[in-house]
Amino acid sequence: MPCRVTLEATRAPRRARRAGLLAGAGLTAVGAAGVLVWSIGGSSDPVVSVYPNARTLAASAQTAITFRGVDPAELGEVTVTGSRSGPHAGELRRHADGRGAVFRPARPFAPGERVTVDAGMQLARDGEQRSTFVVARSVTSPPAAFDEAKPPGDEGIQRFRSRPDLRPPAVVVDTADDRAAAGMVFVAPKRGATQQGPMILDAAGDLVWFKPLAGDQQAFDFRAQEFRGEPVLTWWQGRMATYRGAGVGRILDAGYHPVATVRAANGYDLDAHELVLTPAGTALVMSYVIVPWDLSELGGRNDGLLETNVIQEIDVESGAVLFEWHTLGAIGLGESYRPAPKQRGKVHDPYHLNSIALDRDGNFVVSARHTNAVYKIDRRSGELLWRLGGKESTFEMRPGTTFKLQHDARPGPDGTITLFDNVAEDLPARGRSSRGVRIALDEERRTASLVEQFEHPDGLLSPTQGSMQPLEDAGAFIGWGGLQPYFSEFDAAGRTVFDAHFATEGVESYRAYRVPWTADPPRSPSVAAGRGATVRVSWNGATAVASWRVRPTSGKPKVAARTGFETTIKLGRRAGRVIVEALDASGAVLGRSDRVVVRRGRAGAG
Repeated sequence: MPCRVTLEATRAPRRARRAGLLAGAGLTAVGAAGVLVWSIGGSSDPVVSVYPNARTLAASAQTAITFRGVDPAELGEVTVTGSRSGPHAGELRRHADGRGAVFRPARPFAPGERVTVDAGMQLARDGEQRSTFVVARSVTSPPAAFDEAKPPGDEGIQRFRSRPDLRPPAVVVDTADDRAAAGMVFVAPKRGATQQGPMILDAAGDLVWFKPLAGDQQAFDFRAQEFRGEPVLTWWQGRMATYRGAGVGRILDAGYHPVATVRAANGYDLDAHELVLTPAGTALVMSYVIVPWDLSELGGRNDGLLETNVIQEIDVESGAVLFEWHTLGAIGLGESYRPAPKQRGKVHDPYHLNSIALDRDGNFVVSARHTNAVYKIDRRSGELLWRLGGKESTFEMRPGTTFKLQHDARPGPDGTITLFDNVAEDLPARGRSSRGVRIALDEERRTASLVEQFEHPDGLLSPTQGSMQPLEDAGAFIGWGGLQPYFSEFDAAGRTVFDAHFATEGVESYRAYRVPWTADPPRSPSVAAGRGATVRVSWNGATAVASWRVRPTSGKPKVAARTGFETTIKLGRRAGRVIVEALDASGAVLGRSDRVVVRRGRAGAG
């Protein structure tokens, strides 16, 4: 007999104890057109969404089962049965917003088995009460080795006497026009012979904040977002095996204090390609998962390996899964432009998901690089609502709209889609160039029309990575991705108003953003005293410093304007001990350094 699980407490060994509340939130999205509120399963008919759903062909053996869209009390008795492992006892825990629950099995499922879930009520996808999913078979081949960080070199590196521990790559600014949008520049240097980590630059391209990561840790998708209505910094941090990531999502507040760590659920590793926070206090993340698969119909091996992608919506505070969707089973393998490999042990990567975005209606838009297509996913059923591009496009692709190997697909509040069109992945460019594009979708007529495109003045071709950020006052900020260490801003007329690149050879940034950011660092300014009665001062992360005031124990204070990350101030020969104060534009004190000894010759801290 299958095991029945309810929310009522019981001592029976196969029934769940009463669940405690998980932190969660109602789903509310704020867009440029106003406030949009959606409800999952909010119709008058009581229906529930179940994840993994019936299209899932390779779920994790450690998966939990999410029920979403109804008051958990309406679920009644839930039964979970594996075709090999039999009935599964476990714990059913409510989502705190009252719109769902998660069933956590007491033991894993068996590899390769089919699991049947009876929700005790109508399912959103097909109106039945039961849903099934298949558990992935076990992979016996060893995992790929992680990338090793290159030791920092001496070429193209920034050095600071006040912060000798920071050695980020130098940034060369080729264009910095007054017409550029307000805000800081967010990049995350990696892979080159330099320190790796999240990095903020000001409008002039000078360093504002840098956090070097230890060892072979890398940072991807670094930007400013909002969490629970407050500004935060977010990035993915972890180790990479070529293009597969295994790490966590970092969230810091405006004082650079940790707020939360985001992890993938159900036995998956959090991949580097995406970390989006929603107004509901959730995170959209993805995973890359290798499973055994028969690839003979694609011209590959019958004992082949296939890489599928899993996207999850995670409640940040509790870690609960509110949505899960798998590419394998939802997108046909025949839609891929990647040939199946014939070599033993080589992994077939037919999808290569690289972005997830929340649309105005609460559904999801994802980009799959290896199908040259963007997909819209129904949140409740997991079904595809449309395809844009690729072999089976729902839309007629009008002139200029065809894209290849794209990244960073985002729905706009005006019904458009923006994305970074890589165009090709083989160098040299041979007359081709990557571009940022905005495409208008007419869902009634099923047409896609080009609205605007942005190309680098030097005609860059970016084989991998890249981002396209539409700006509020029109125009765009573009990160040109791997092998092209450039980040550029264009105004509404398509003119380049900001253009910069890393000076260190081989340094990449997965994406780049222009976002307003103000911060209050927790520590005081850093000061180094040198020969010739000088001090050098910096304050990693401070955004409002306009000038520095040096207060000596003898003599008059001296004020000097901030000049980049580190400012050098020459003093009188009898300065003695000094304190350096950071001043804002109005002259108010933002922070004070420790007292430092300054002598005519070599000096030290006192």
